[in-house]
Amino acid sequence: MPKASSDAKPADSRLKRKGAAVGRKQTKKAAKDPNKPKRPPSAFFVFMADFREEFKKENPNNKSVAAVGKACGSKWKEMSDAEKAPYVAKAAKKKEEYEKTLRAYTNGLASGKEEEESDKSKSEVNDEDDDDENVDSKGWVQGSSNANTAIIPLLIHAWETKCLNLSYHDSSMLVG
Repeated sequence: MPKASSDAKPADSRLKRKGAAVGRKQTKKAAKDPNKPKRPPSAFFVFMADFREEFKKENPNNKSVAAVGKACGSKWKEMSDAEKAPYVAKAAKKKEEYEKTLRAYTNGLASGKEEEESDKSKSEVNDEDDDDENVDSKGWVQGSSNANTAIIPLLIHAWETKCLNLSYHDSSMLVG
């Protein structure tokens, strides 16, 4: 039996991970909303729910899920389209119900965002409108030096990074 050479490098543990390749970043999956309605079952799964009950009655000692799945699949393949029709109809009905609840769910999300915005009192909305009246033609807030001084460093930074194409003459108004 040959000895392992001492020149062999230890295996990189990063290469053993699934999907870990050089230059690839692993991304996290988006969190699922627990309130979102579940997708409807297909005709086969509607049939499987009924078949599972019958199979348990006929074979009470069977605890294998795989055996139930195999028996169900083989029976589904043997069935004609006429025999499958009631399960297809049930699946279609469940799909329609799902689409209705999904529409209600998505409309609820859209209206929920609008409701959050409309939670402000009328006085708060009026206060926001008053702020717009105090802005002069150059975009400076009149009567409030705090707002102007907060904006100045941002404008200077943008000017320094050449995000804004200001000439030297235009930038002189930022300082004074």
